Amino acid sequence: MRSRCDPRMVGVRGGRNFSLWKPSSARLDCRRRMALDSRPGHREISISGSITSLLIVLIAFCNDIVVILRRRTIALAGVSTFLIGCAQTESYAPKPMTASYSLENFSSANLQVVVRDLRAERDNSAALISAIQSQISNSLTASAATHDRYTLKVDVFEHRSFFTLGNWNASTRLRWRVQRENGSIIRDGVSVGEGHRSNMLDYATAKAVSQDAFDSAMADLLSSLSAVQT
Repeated sequence: MRSRCDPRMVGVRGGRNFSLWKPSSARLDCRRRMALDSRPGHREISISGSITSLLIVLIAFCNDIVVILRRRTIALAGVSTFLIGCAQTESYAPKPMTASYSLENFSSANLQVVVRDLRAERDNSAALISAIQSQISNSLTASAATHDRYTLKVDVFEHRSFFTLGNWNASTRLRWRVQRENGSIIRDGVSVGEGHRSNMLDYATAKAVSQDAFDSAMADLLSSLSAVQT
């Protein structure tokens, strides 16, 4: 099929053939456009523009995919960290402190020590209570400075090791009060111990950091008891 700009198009009129081509300005413009479109440079520009548009669309699509994947990765990492932190919570029975303390204001004859484990999860409860009682009893003097009798009540409401961000951490919290025989409170307070260690030996590190927290809490408790006026 010939183009409308083709000068060879002919028609039939009144039984005679005649040419449709006329050297008009419109037909000359048409021929010029055809000549321009047929040039190699013009075709290359059109193809290059199409490829550029396609690349822009593909790049935008890839960027969207990367953003979505990053968000999902961050979300999964956060959930994994939370679950790991919750799963790796341990409790260890402490050993008596190596450091020695002496409470000059109390003696084994006039001070009764009562320790209660009030934690929600009471792992190694008997060993923990025994360690606290032994530490306080070993710090008491043999002779009584006064004939009055007292009761020291210690409540354990936290003693645990937990893993977060590559480190083992531990916390020991003790609430205590000193009472006279009639029940009146002389002194009370909260002793706190904390420990932090890099995870070098896994659960051995967890046990060591638990001992650090216990030692710190007991040192705080004994220091506070030494200041009680009897």
